[in-house]
Formats: sequence, C-alpha cells, structure tokens
Amino acid sequence: MPQDDRMAILADEEEEEQKKSDALSARFNRLSLEVQDDTATTHELNCCERLFLRVNRHLLVSKVFYFFFYAAYGSLHPLLAVYYKQLGMNPSYSGLLVGIRYFIEFCSAPFWGVVADRYRKGKYVLLFSVFCWLMFNCGIGFVKPAAMSCTLQNPTTSITLNPTIASTNGTQASTIAFTNVTQHRDLNFAYNSLERVKRDANVSLSMTSTSQPVQNFNTSPQSNTTQSSTTSSTSTPPPPPSTSTLEPPVIRYNSDQVEAIFLLILLVIIIGEFFSAPAVTIVDTITLQYLGPHRDRYGLQRMWGSLGWGLAMLFVGIWIDHTHVIYVIDGVVGCVMPDYKNYQIAFIVFGILMAMALVVATQFQFDIRRLDECSSSSRAESSDHASGQEFRYLELLRLLCGVRYSTVLFVAWFMGFGYGFVFTFLYWHLEDLNGTPTLFGVCSVLSHVSELAAYFTSHKLIELVGHIRVLYIGLACNTARYLYISYLQNAWTVLPMEVLQGVTHAAVWAACISYLSAAVPPALRTSAQGILQGLHLGLGRGCGAMVGGVFANYFGPAETFRGIGMASLVILLLFAFIQHVTEKDEHTGKKIIYPYEPSPDSQDEDIPPRTPVTLDQLEG
Repeated sequence: MPQDDRMAILADEEEEEQKKSDALSARFNRLSLEVQDDTATTHELNCCERLFLRVNRHLLVSKVFYFFFYAAYGSLHPLLAVYYKQLGMNPSYSGLLVGIRYFIEFCSAPFWGVVADRYRKGKYVLLFSVFCWLMFNCGIGFVKPAAMSCTLQNPTTSITLNPTIASTNGTQASTIAFTNVTQHRDLNFAYNSLERVKRDANVSLSMTSTSQPVQNFNTSPQSNTTQSSTTSSTSTPPPPPSTSTLEPPVIRYNSDQVEAIFLLILLVIIIGEFFSAPAVTIVDTITLQYLGPHRDRYGLQRMWGSLGWGLAMLFVGIWIDHTHVIYVIDGVVGCVMPDYKNYQIAFIVFGILMAMALVVATQFQFDIRRLDECSSSSRAESSDHASGQEFRYLELLRLLCGVRYSTVLFVAWFMGFGYGFVFTFLYWHLEDLNGTPTLFGVCSVLSHVSELAAYFTSHKLIELVGHIRVLYIGLACNTARYLYISYLQNAWTVLPMEVLQGVTHAAVWAACISYLSAAVPPALRTSAQGILQGLHLGLGRGCGAMVGGVFANYFGPAETFRGIGMASLVILLLFAFIQHVTEKDEHTGKKIIYPYEPSPDSQDEDIPPRTPVTLDQLEG
C-alpha cells in the first residue's frame, strides 16, 4: 500500500507539473499572439487606419458634400452666360438671368432658415433644396435656341427717283432726287443713320439686282413742254467710283423667340432659386455645429468645394472644347457658321454631380438635443454680452453709416460688383476673342488656386500692412486687371491676370470682415457681418451682373471692362483721401487680426483666430 501511495503521489506531482507546463505554454502562446496582433495593428494603423481613425465622420460628410455640390456648381454656372449667348440673347438678358439669382438668394435664404429652425425640419428642407438645385438647373438645358436665318448686311432698298428737267439757254440739267429710302433693320439692333446709296452715272437706272429697287420717274413740265425721261444715263458728270461694297451675310436670331426663351428661363430661375437657396446655408450651419469650439477650421472643410469646382470646370471645359453642334439656318447662302459648342455636356455633368450631393446630404445628422444645447449656450452667451454691454442696433447703423465705415462698406459693394461682372462676362468676352472652353477651365483653376493661397496668407498680409492698405491693394489690382482685360487681343493672354483674383476677392473679403469685427461688440458682430455679406454678395454681385450687362449691351464687354477699371481707379483715390482725412496713421505693428468669418463663397480657407480688440484700441 505504501508503494501504491507513492505511485499515486508521483502521479499527482507529474499531473501538476504537466498542468504548470501547459499553463506556461498557453501563456507564452497568448503573449506571442498578442505581440503579433500588436505588430499587425501597428502596421495597419501606419498604412490605412491612422488617417481613417483621425477623420471625423460627421466632418467627412461635410467635406464630401462640399466637393460634389461645388463641383456641380462649377461645371455649369460659370458657363451659363456663354450658353445664353449661344441661345441668341444679348448681354442685357444674360446679365439679368445671372444677376437675379443673387437677389433671390439674398431674400429667400433667411426665410427658409427660419422655417427649418422653427419646425425642426432642417434635413427635409436641405434635401428638398438640393433636389430643386438638380431639377430646375437641369431644366434650363432642355431649352432650344431661337430660329436663325442668314441675311445680308446691306438691306433691301426702295428708291423713288423724281427727275426734274429744266431747260435754260438750250442746256438741260437733270436733277435726280432720291427719296423714300427704306431699309430692313436687324431684329435685335436698331440703327439711327440711313445709308446713302451711290450709283455710277454710266450704269442703267433700270438695271435689276438682288434688291430690286422700285423706281418711279415723275417729270414736271417746263415752258409748257412735257418731256419723259427714258434715257439710261444722266447728263451730270459721273461721280467718283464708289468704294462701298456689300458686306458678307450674317446670322440673325428671331427676336420674338429670343424674348420667349428669356421669359421662360427667367421663370424657371425665379422659382428654382427661391426653393434651392437654403442648401448652402443649412450645410454651413450644421458643419459649424459639428466643429463646435473649433470653428476656425471651417475653411478646411469648405476648401474641398474649391477643389471640386476647379477640377470639374477644367474637365468639362476640355470636354466641351472637343464637341461641335450644327444648327439648321434658313436664308441666303454664304454665312460663316460659328463654332457652336455642345453645352448639354455641362448640364449632364451637373446633374450627375448634384445627384451625388443629394445622396451625401441624406447622411447629415440633425441631433435636436445637441442643437438645443448649442442654441441654449449661445443664447446664454449672448445674454451675458447683452447684460455686460448694451449696444442697440440703431447705434450699430449709426456707426456703420459714418464716413470711415461707410466707405469700407462701399468698397466691399464695389468689389462685389466687379466680381459679379467678371463671373458673368469674362468668358463672354474671351469667346469674342476666339477663346475656347479649355481656356475657361484653365482660368477657373488659376483663380481658385490664387484664392486659396490668398486665404492662407491674408492674415499675414493684414498684420504687415493693415486692413485699409489691403483694400488699397485690392482696388489697385482691380484697376490693373480690368484695364488689362479690356485691351486683350489674344484670349490666352488673360491667364497672367487671373492670379490677381486672390487679392481682389479673398484678401479684400478677409480684410473687410476683420476690420468690421473690431468696430462692433461681439454681440452684434453677426449682424454687422450679415450687412457686409448682403452688400458684397447680394447687391454687389447682383448689380455687377445686371447693370454690367446693360453696359455691355450698349458699349460692348471690352469697353465696360475699361470703364469699371477706370471707376476702380477713381474710387481708390477717393477712398485713400477719405481715409487719410478721417483716420489717424497707425503703426503697422498695432494691426491685429480679428476673428475670421469665412466668406460664403466657394473659395474659403482656414485663417486662425486672433484675440479681438475694441474700437478704442483700433482707433488708438
């Protein structure tokens, strides 16, 4: 029995040792697996997951939406004025169709914002707005151009000849009076001067031509003798040879159809823009709420829209440049057919990209509790500001109506005016100079790159020279750019001046926002910025497209560019004089950047916030 006990004890000891060895091996295997898993995880994070884990999914939705939305916008809207021109419209019609969008958006966007906030239907309003962007803008692409006819430049002329033959000393002097000269007018243009018809004296008066003039010979009796003029030539000396020749035939559009097309597109734009206006406003609001306290990073989200705009415009421009459309033209033979492009491609690309934006918009999350917390916190902050410092809106208007700040607001309006005119008629003017859609795409890329670069460096420029001097630089660049464009002979030579758009738009906008932010307390900065945005985006760009279109129709695009350039020079001199009189000279080192509010345009970039200063510090 003791031996059996010894064997049992040994068996137990071996079993325990086996268990210990198994446990150690299992622990070792588990540790080795953990090490392998850590190595694999580290490898995956270095390659793929690191960027994915650092990307905020909510902000990723905003980035993708901005990319597709502004890619759709950039693929079509910069080309709409040229498309309207191909439909047969003059600059006045095109400017009105482009400029009225700014006014409608300026009026309707606040209305839809109130509706979305009051009824808690922000997502439904957003989806409906993007859907209206898709439907109403694509609907414009189904409009057919007006009927065209090939007509002669020299109009049909009806001539009544009343020769009076008088006999004096055996000589007869034939006097031929030309009356009743009627001319066919162009359906779209009116001319105030009548063209004089010259004929050679040796040419028969009864000869026939393509115009087939009507000739009436009325003789008046002299000395009781009636004579009939039947000869084919007059007795007057032959006039010098005429140098006037028939001009080549030209293409005319049916004015009635052009007017009908204009009214139809105008109706579509008014209805569509009213319902589609709140899309960008709602997305901007939800993006800022996603950012929370890091609102200074808003530009990093919006810059994806600039990237989409530039790429889409370049791609569509190259594609359209390789297309040709042939229209049936009635009338005489001999008209030189223009190189019409197929702008239906732009509408197709717009529809695809906007449909993608609509799909992405469904992924926005409108958290009501979070919105309530944000709104309550903002109301608490505003109440604290209001209790600490009362500042009535009437005093705000009185301040902004002062000489110093009203001139800044006027400069902001004028810069918006110039931007609206350039956006509408730059490609129109370049097409008159045989510019191609490929050139339009390259111009768009250069302007967007320059604006992004300007947004990166604008705060440094303001720190270096000050806000007012940045406005001086913007007006000077405006003058140089518009005068240069007005004297262009080759469309491709416009490219060097497109890099100035970063200064004329981005830097000027940042300077205006920063300058006015210091003029008012924080509680009313939103109101001041709303006034500035209304003047720059609504009234400025709308007037630039509409009023500029009227000037371009009467004087021509080149002359209008030259006039705006000269006006910019005059405004620069007056603005500098007023600021010199009303403002004390400040050291450039005291210029401080104020909280940056991004422009609601498609080209925005991140500018880090700075500590705000008071009005007394600004004036001191």
